[in-house]
Amino acid sequence: MFCKAWLISLVIAASVFTSEARQLSKADIRAHQAAAAKRFQNNYPVKQLFFWFFPPGPQGSLDDLILWTNGGPGCSSLEGLLQENGDENDLAAQLVGFLQQFLEVFLELKNKNFYITGESYAGAYVPYIANHIYENPDALELSLLGIWIADPSLSYDVVQEQIPAVGFVHRYEKVFAFNQTLLAQLDALNEKCNYADYTEKYLKYPPQGKLPLPGNSTWADNGCDVWSIIFEEAYRLNPAFNVYRIFDTYPILWDVLGFPYASLQLGSFAQVQVAPLYFDRQDVKQAIHAPLNVTWTECSNIDVFPNGDASLPSALSVLPKVIENNNRTVIIHGLADFILIAEGYD
Repeated sequence: MFCKAWLISLVIAASVFTSEARQLSKADIRAHQAAAAKRFQNNYPVKQLFFWFFPPGPQGSLDDLILWTNGGPGCSSLEGLLQENGDENDLAAQLVGFLQQFLEVFLELKNKNFYITGESYAGAYVPYIANHIYENPDALELSLLGIWIADPSLSYDVVQEQIPAVGFVHRYEKVFAFNQTLLAQLDALNEKCNYADYTEKYLKYPPQGKLPLPGNSTWADNGCDVWSIIFEEAYRLNPAFNVYRIFDTYPILWDVLGFPYASLQLGSFAQVQVAPLYFDRQDVKQAIHAPLNVTWTECSNIDVFPNGDASLPSALSVLPKVIENNNRTVIIHGLADFILIAEGYD
């Protein structure tokens, strides 16, 4: 895999490839990697994160550094790295502290152009991290130029999932294959819960202010959870239903990272995986300098915000300021994603 720029993925292991290192033997490179990883851990005991560091390929840019993070919250960035491409302010400050420590190990990357990228819940992470950098320009010796986020979580669930859900089903009626009785029930709920005409009523330019909630809840008022009704029926009709790509059917392909999960709470169909998973194998963890006593899973079932997270969604707080400061902002979305629906970003 050739990268177009220096790439940090917040996953597992430490590697270093400088222009001089590329001329070394494989044994010398392994020794260089191990020494850099050990030096990083010894010198910076407070802000420790596992990461994987890739150099740019032959046609890549030596002037640009990219940070990639997955979402979840609580999912490993190895998923996005290999298969797809607290409080948020506290998290942003901690990550910027880690990055500056990272630069003290990889000195050749100081003052590079910097881009922050990610997917899903990284729609919260990335704008908050970028905003912290802009508000603290002396905290990080990098030049932040922009962000790139895919299928991001930017607003309240009621806006991104509930309001566009019934329209999404009608757009893909032949995929969902619901009977007319259920479709009529969904349409009635859509009207009752103030979802049906929400976009036409409030999505205007120039905007008149922040969009109001259709009810009292940021998820769904009692009796208005149309998203869950749709999911449960879709799963009943198609046990291979995948909220991330609604066109999936059997056979389910085996996945080396253990995705999808046997958990409806995570929005995926049940799947039995072989054990151990690739990144939980002892030989793999040893090869990439990961702790041998830690069990790896693609997404953690541990609440990463045990004390709750009072941060506002990024679209309602820091994202507008970040867009103003960026040279370039890219937000993209897949049309077959039901867990975060494209029309919820309109």
